[in-house]
Amino acid sequence: MILLVLDDVWNEDTEIWDRMRKCWREIGGLRGSRILVTMVQRLESCFNMQAPSIYQLSILSKDDSWKLFEKIAFSHGGGVVKTPELIDIGRKIVAKCGRVPLAVKAIGGLMYAKKHEREWSKIENSKTWVTMEEAGSRVKSAIKLTYDHLPSLSLKQCLLGCHRRSGKYDRTLDGTGIT
Repeated sequence: MILLVLDDVWNEDTEIWDRMRKCWREIGGLRGSRILVTMVQRLESCFNMQAPSIYQLSILSKDDSWKLFEKIAFSHGGGVVKTPELIDIGRKIVAKCGRVPLAVKAIGGLMYAKKHEREWSKIENSKTWVTMEEAGSRVKSAIKLTYDHLPSLSLKQCLLGCHRRSGKYDRTLDGTGIT
């Protein structure tokens, strides 16, 4: 029995999905085996795979979004002091994530390294938020902000290197302006 997990899928190429489905059938699908696909956006190509069960999860509640952000941004070791001002700015930032868990986690990780109110305000007022509206774009917006605020060129190059080595069908940075 096999459980194949495809996490954070962004690929809409139906040809690739058809090849994967064919391959799965050729190996017999192994009785009891399953494929679990997670994605931020609903991709039509995935839903054309004739999956027996599709579960569409809802976005986080406002409270759960805040708790997730708070757990990451204010966790021990980051040096961020939880002040009323940072809480206020943090709540505004979380609202811009559209209650999408991946966006909340990415931006929480970014804020973990930001110790000063002016740094938090800079993220809150970034024009990147304005240009990206839908759920997938909110994730890309959070990734772009995280990339832009990495403290060194070598870390940015490391992120890009990992992205480039991940394969030609990895689209996580598409549309972010990161090249």
